[in-house]
Amino acid sequence: MGKVRQRKETGKLYLDFFYQGLRLREQTALKDTPTNRKKVEQLLAKVEAKILLDDLDYAEFFPRSKNLQKLGLNNAAKNQTLQPAQIENTQPAVETPLFNDFSDQWFDESKIQWRASHVRNVSSIFESSLKPAFGKKPIGDITKADIMAFRAKLAKRRGRGATGLVSPKTINSHMSILRMVLDEAAERFDFETPYKNIKPLKLQKTHIEPFSLHEVQRIIDNVRPDYCNYYTVRFFTGMRTGEVDGLKWKNIDFAKQEILH
Repeated sequence: MGKVRQRKETGKLYLDFFYQGLRLREQTALKDTPTNRKKVEQLLAKVEAKILLDDLDYAEFFPRSKNLQKLGLNNAAKNQTLQPAQIENTQPAVETPLFNDFSDQWFDESKIQWRASHVRNVSSIFESSLKPAFGKKPIGDITKADIMAFRAKLAKRRGRGATGLVSPKTINSHMSILRMVLDEAAERFDFETPYKNIKPLKLQKTHIEPFSLHEVQRIIDNVRPDYCNYYTVRFFTGMRTGEVDGLKWKNIDFAKQEILH
């Protein structure tokens, strides 16, 4: 038995029903009012009656629905003409906010769990790349083709990579943020994420030649005296730059020979 429900994000009604073993949802353009709810309930009754009689032409009721692909009915929907009743009661896709608006919301909700440096990096990715590419487009309308075209264009930008262009690592960072935003929007607004089967670019392995212990000792013996402790800690703990630069004496337990967070 299907239901007429209200989408919290938009306040608009949608149909929620089962067909061919699949749970399907079809968004309408109607606000949740008693009159509109009655209209949508009548539409749902017609759909379910057709299902019961095994006589449902899905493309006739929902000619531009993304569910046609799930049902294997894409070809049947071509050249269909929308009828006035269909235009009133249904719309081709879930109504979603612009990428600019949703990405701002996602960023505000997510940044509480990030370090200040990561907040700055993600903000830079949005402002320099993602918003210029997708900002004015409804997030539910972004396709896999749009994503691949964005990645191809990003790969041609000048950068600090070995080829003088943006490095694969940087491209993967941009794509990772885009994927998280699209996946979250797909879950909230109930559409299929277009970010599917897109693998990260392969990264070239960096050849590392670490200093020998003899070389390490020579560096420590010859560095400026005020840097001696700094380099000793770096060499023998493997701490990253951000970690060692933020290290304070109070975080060192000399009795237990431990460095604390």
